[in-house]
Amino acid sequence: MTPSVFKKRLSEHGFAFERDPPGGRFLRVVSGVKQYIARDSVRGSAWRLYLAVGNVPSFWPAADPNEKGTPSWIEAESPWFYYFTDLDPTDPLDAQCDSREVALEKCFDWLTTRGFEWLNCPEAKSPEAWRIEYQILQRQA
Repeated sequence: MTPSVFKKRLSEHGFAFERDPPGGRFLRVVSGVKQYIARDSVRGSAWRLYLAVGNVPSFWPAADPNEKGTPSWIEAESPWFYYFTDLDPTDPLDAQCDSREVALEKCFDWLTTRGFEWLNCPEAKSPEAWRIEYQILQRQA
């Protein structure tokens, strides 16, 4: 999966891309509640997602110490989906590793099976249960 296909598939789930803040984020509104997703490539080695529900600050997912957020939002981070960019398909060891595209596909699969559940009701489980059962690191804003 390429980043543009990721964006297209998110739009099929009702998310619209917002260009601001820099790097962009995706937004959809369900029953009057804003749900956000931001995709990040960790220094060329892994994909991860940031999830948020509520009225996030304008700088989210980046941190701006000069801007105060509102108390009416909650955020979480997905596990990291590692990839390698210099794989040799003829090397048996490299064949065990994920390419950038495969890792992004796994990231999207996680989002649709686990991340959407968190977005729809982050209060359904304790932060510890989300972390242990779903590998979601939840942070209260």
